[in-house]
Amino acid sequence: GSGVERVYVGANDGMLHAFDATNGKEVFAYIPSMLIPKLSQFAVNPYTNHKYGVDGLLSIADLTRGTAKLKLLAGGMGAGAKGIFALDITNPAPDSETGAAGFAKWEITEASTGFGNLGHVYGAPQIVKLNDGTQVVLVPNGINSINGKASLFVVDALGGNRLAEIFADSSGPDNGLTAIAAADLNGDGKVDFVYGGDLKGNLWKFDFRGASYPAAATALFTPTPDTARPIMAAPAISAHPAGGVMVNFGTGKMLEAADLTSTTNEYLYGVRDSARVTRDTLAEPVLST
Repeated sequence: GSGVERVYVGANDGMLHAFDATNGKEVFAYIPSMLIPKLSQFAVNPYTNHKYGVDGLLSIADLTRGTAKLKLLAGGMGAGAKGIFALDITNPAPDSETGAAGFAKWEITEASTGFGNLGHVYGAPQIVKLNDGTQVVLVPNGINSINGKASLFVVDALGGNRLAEIFADSSGPDNGLTAIAAADLNGDGKVDFVYGGDLKGNLWKFDFRGASYPAAATALFTPTPDTARPIMAAPAISAHPAGGVMVNFGTGKMLEAADLTSTTNEYLYGVRDSARVTRDTLAEPVLST
């Protein structure tokens, strides 16, 4: 590696900060361009109308460019903006402002070609290798997109261009794929399945085992109308002792003022990936003390 240690933190001052892990000093900061129009609003006094900045989750992975190794950081903007970005942090010790500026690999907004369904991405992008060897960033389209559909973007990790958009709920409205987990089931370092939930409480499965992208996602779990609650967090994936995959996930969100006082029941689910299941087919657990 580069021989240096860094801590990367997104902040609501509109910046992604890189700190030296040994002494806590800031090394550099990156401002996604989609936040530049907001920067002046942070100086308003008194500051009563909160503005979000780099509000999403981050992912870091090692990639290759030919024979060279590359370390990539990718992140969504959460409530800050409808956008995602990637930085090359292979050698995160810039010797000048110009050197630091070169870290920015690509940025994507809903105005970028092919990303019209991009919303606010809260879940961490997944940096993975497909079975044909392509290095990609998998991005859930997020919430409050213009059409309210739920889809998964496949983005070229090095160039930032859209390779595919795979739909889960293509009808909308008021939906969005929120957060995803990628699973490599045979240990070859390549993604086989991707699981993710949406705002309507469905749990989706994307099959990446083939040579081409899946045409669409399949619903692994569908709630009954009276129990439909948003899934905001990425599911947890583990091997089932009797074979197959166990997908554990929960419901609930804390994004709007009404969420603070909501008394609606939320749920935790454990679904074994085999045939499609609904809430009616799940075993009801019995808790004892």
